[in-house]
Amino acid sequence: MSQNRKAMLENVGKVLYGERWQTGLARDLGLPDGRRIRQWLADERPIPGGIQDALRHLLEERKGQIEAALKSISE
Repeated sequence: MSQNRKAMLENVGKVLYGERWQTGLARDLGLPDGRRIRQWLADERPIPGGIQDALRHLLEERKGQIEAALKSISE
């Protein structure tokens, strides 16, 4: 697996969930726990091909939540 995919996974994870990102990301990806994420990062398992779409969806969802929160405090 390329370092770019690992970096992308870690970057998105930290943006969405902070420093303890692996468990939260695993949960929202429908994984039982953060072990699968750690396996991906350790090159023990390949990162699934569709992960970019799943991460994009999570980011868009959070973006919508942030925009709604900003709107609510601006009113």
